Amino acid sequence: MSLELERAEVDGGFAVLKFAGRLDTAAAEECRIQVDELVASGEDRVIGDFSDLKFISSAGLNLLIRLYRELKKSGGEFRIAGLQPQIRKVFEMTGYTKVFDLYETVDAARQ
Repeated sequence: MSLELERAEVDGGFAVLKFAGRLDTAAAEECRIQVDELVASGEDRVIGDFSDLKFISSAGLNLLIRLYRELKKSGGEFRIAGLQPQIRKVFEMTGYTKVFDLYETVDAARQ
């Protein structure tokens, strides 16, 4: 299974990126291009919907940090919603729960 990244919608001032499958080294490189395009387009408020993400590697985590930094640099924000238990555990072990704003659902992240 590979990563599916879909720019789902812009609602409530947030662009929603839906991550599904595996965010591994190969997928992170493909995803980086789309993320760069998103930032270049002026989107500065982004929610990552991880409700269908099954795996994340260190390359995937690095991509998220890159997106977070790029958005912060432009005065924006990056929120993460819908972490599955196995992904939440990775975030807890790496300390990323202290870096990112985490929400149970996309709707909660929009508030």
